[in-house]
Amino acid sequence: MCQKNYQRDLSWQQLFSWQAIEFEPLCSDCLKSFVPYHYQSESCRACGRKLDGSNHYQTTYRIKDTDENYCLDCYRWRQKYPLKLINNQALFDYNAGFKNWITRYKYDGDCRMANVMKHVLKKTYKHYPNYLWLILPSSESSLKRRLFHPTAYLLEIAHIPYCCPFHYIGNEIRQAAKSRKDRLTLNRPFAWINIEKEKLKEKKGLMIFDDVYTTGATMIQAKLEIVQHFEAIAKEEMDLKSITLARNQSLA
Repeated sequence: MCQKNYQRDLSWQQLFSWQAIEFEPLCSDCLKSFVPYHYQSESCRACGRKLDGSNHYQTTYRIKDTDENYCLDCYRWRQKYPLKLINNQALFDYNAGFKNWITRYKYDGDCRMANVMKHVLKKTYKHYPNYLWLILPSSESSLKRRLFHPTAYLLEIAHIPYCCPFHYIGNEIRQAAKSRKDRLTLNRPFAWINIEKEKLKEKKGLMIFDDVYTTGATMIQAKLEIVQHFEAIAKEEMDLKSITLARNQSLA
């Protein structure tokens, strides 16, 4: 990312592994700019947002007669939806380092940046190999502008099989350009298509993958589509999870 040259040292294990050697694409300085998302004891039950009371969004809100603690966003969602629709696991903090990466990758269209996430995604997939990974659709204008699907390409680089059971029907306005109020509005941005039964063989559940979790509205809409269409038609309930690269704690 910084374009500086750096030395890559081979270990004895790499030399005698008789497998293809994959080097970390980042130097140590750039690697440090990506901070793993830490789930602390005082964090939101659904999204992991830190509940330190620094503002009303990060104040603890508890569902009556339970020990479930939530941030303000997730507390509001939890009033309407079951926990499985609002749960999300993030891999990184949305800090300056991550913002720089996603700007260059997603908005500047530098697909070389996908390699930065290759190792962490491969490692994550090892924990969920028996889940069918799903991605959300991009608008036609975004695909024409970038010439690639950002989340799909990340999974392809990491050799993670996936499918997209949705069709985009949104208003072509990208999420990053929307205000917080607009993002919290549950407009229907995509419609359910289908999942081939063949792809579900021996699968424990469904894993929705996206890049950034902000208010949770987009992810909830995707899960609602699955519950209302797939589970209703299949007449069975599957374990439903979601993973995003980062959790944006921004209040804007």
